[in-house]
Amino acid sequence: MKSFSLSLSQIIFLVNRSFLIAACQVVAMSAVFFGLAVVVAEARFGSLDAGWAYFSGTRVLTESSIFRGNFDPSQQEVTLNYTLRNLDDVELTIAGATASCSCTVTETLPQSIPARGVANIQARVKIDPKRSGDDLRGEIRVYTNHHRNPEILLSYVLKPSVAASATLPVHFSAGG
Repeated sequence: MKSFSLSLSQIIFLVNRSFLIAACQVVAMSAVFFGLAVVVAEARFGSLDAGWAYFSGTRVLTESSIFRGNFDPSQQEVTLNYTLRNLDDVELTIAGATASCSCTVTETLPQSIPARGVANIQARVKIDPKRSGDDLRGEIRVYTNHHRNPEILLSYVLKPSVAASATLPVHFSAGG
């Protein structure tokens, strides 16, 4: 009969090798699971961000909750467009909205967003000619019938465009 013996260094090598193989299997299975999660999120919600939002408890997703842009100071108003996505399997009703100032008026409300559908909300911001050189900032609170997301905060930051400001008349006075 043959005798079989292992030295301590050989045992440590085999244990480390087994641990390394098991760790590689865990990493490979995690990568497969993550890849599968990405595919499922893309198929069900349209994007990984939307899928993450859904599993985090969000049911109404805004493409961008902050509207940033420029405005022409010679205009009387600026129209803002927000896109809301209903991630839930039931229809969502947007009942109304309030704004941080009376210069902002929301359009197309109330309205319904079908299950997994998309809706656009428009708001008009009136420009005060006395403040046409100032940045315009404000918030719009949108109210829904959803128990998890009864209120959605939208905001805007508008800066006067330099090109439009340059076309305004400038008066010089000569000093004597």
